Amino acid sequence: MRKFPSGDARKMSLYFPQDMAEHVAAQAIRLDRSKSWVVQTCVRLSKAALEQMEGAPDDEAWPRESRKVAEGGAKMPQAEAEPVL
Repeated sequence: MRKFPSGDARKMSLYFPQDMAEHVAAQAIRLDRSKSWVVQTCVRLSKAALEQMEGAPDDEAWPRESRKVAEGGAKMPQAEAEPVL
């Protein structure tokens, strides 16, 4: 994975379910930080846990909607997504 020098930002659009987007926005207000900072901090704090997760199978016959979440085995929610950043 390529690392960018400190301070080098890349623009990216991310889409989250509405409740998650609202949670990020509320935390940004509470912490007096940007939504981008909140998401970046979440990734930094959960990096080790994310690296331990198994990826979804590459079986094209298995529809994305039915792929199970690694923790708990529940189906992924089909919530309406909104951009956060």
